[in-house]
Amino acid sequence: MRERVRQQAERIAALPREKAVRLVRVGMKRRFLSTLVRCLNALERNASTRPLARRALGKLGFPT
Repeated sequence: MRERVRQQAERIAALPREKAVRLVRVGMKRRFLSTLVRCLNALERNASTRPLARRALGKLGFPT
């Protein structure tokens, strides 16, 4: 699961701002966003994946 979350974080970090905002809107409606954010927070606790997790969280509009 950690690898899947890392891949998702890489995709989010590479998204243009408009697509990231749309992902947040759709995610809130479908309730998968909270699960994704929890997983990204878990990645942020690991020093080797922290920069990637912070880029993804920042792209989604969360303070890092």
